[in-house]
Amino acid sequence: TEKEKQIAFLKEHEEKLSKYIKQESHSEIEIKYDWKSVEHSQSMAFSRPTLAIKFDVIDKKKSSAENYYNKGNTLVIDVNNEYSAINDMWTTNDILE
Repeated sequence: TEKEKQIAFLKEHEEKLSKYIKQESHSEIEIKYDWKSVEHSQSMAFSRPTLAIKFDVIDKKKSSAENYYNKGNTLVIDVNNEYSAINDMWTTNDILE
């Protein structure tokens, strides 16, 4: 299905996604992706599509209670129409301060 194709594309690029998220953090973190949360959107007819995926960030230096607020972040990935290249990425909020 189309969603399986999108998930497969993101899994192929998981290392690149994780590297981007980690560069936005000032701590040593672990990232857990929610592969079931992948969503596709395209705002206008000629705009590039985006894929969004939710992820949790676990700061290895903090307890699970302290990591509570690091759940449910969203990474948005600007992709080409064939799902063969990533053009840009951004998160919907700050990862860790």
